[in-house]
Amino acid sequence: MQNACNPCKILICDDDPMVLEALQEILEAGRTNFGAAVEIAACDGPESAVALQTTFGPQILLIDLYMCEERFAGLSIFESYQDISLKRIAMTAHGSRLNTQDLGRLAACNLDGLLAKQSPQVMLQQVYRIWQGERIFSSELSALLNNHTETTLQSSPFRSQEYGLSTREFEVIKLRAKNYKIKTIAAQLSISESSIQTHLSRVQNKFGFKEPPELASWFRQNNIDYFG
Repeated sequence: MQNACNPCKILICDDDPMVLEALQEILEAGRTNFGAAVEIAACDGPESAVALQTTFGPQILLIDLYMCEERFAGLSIFESYQDISLKRIAMTAHGSRLNTQDLGRLAACNLDGLLAKQSPQVMLQQVYRIWQGERIFSSELSALLNNHTETTLQSSPFRSQEYGLSTREFEVIKLRAKNYKIKTIAAQLSISESSIQTHLSRVQNKFGFKEPPELASWFRQNNIDYFG
């Protein structure tokens, strides 16, 4: 969960002026949901969004996937932002257009949310919940991603041993990368908290790190889906 005292900077990018205005207005009106300070920047294309990486420094990206009459233009924005602490939220009104290549690129981005465009009020609540640490995917889009992930894993099975990890170590860091607490991981894997700490210590010795942001970065760099 985010600290209520920390500022929340939200970048919205959509080439539809009506959608952009509606989202900006509803997020402005819902400022109190996010904490003491909220800043919102809006733009209508990938180039402007990438430029705002340094001049604005957002903590939440709310990006339309289809912009400027270019297929998947919004994905280039996610790929250009390297900060692993960012909340990455994609939105689209064209889920049925997603093909296998699209889904592969989406999976590699490890999004925190994949939302179907709908009522701005509903989207406000979804963005707030993601800011608080949830991951939210619309049912249609979630099914597409899950089917893609299952097919990919069946054709190219992941072998933890290739990375010097035991199967249990991989299970532990997969959950830890999602910022699960030690107690939660222990309960989910039905082992003790001390065992979880032992596995994380071994990972620390092998990789030189064991904290969630660093583990999430490792998964992304190796193109391994850790949300499946």
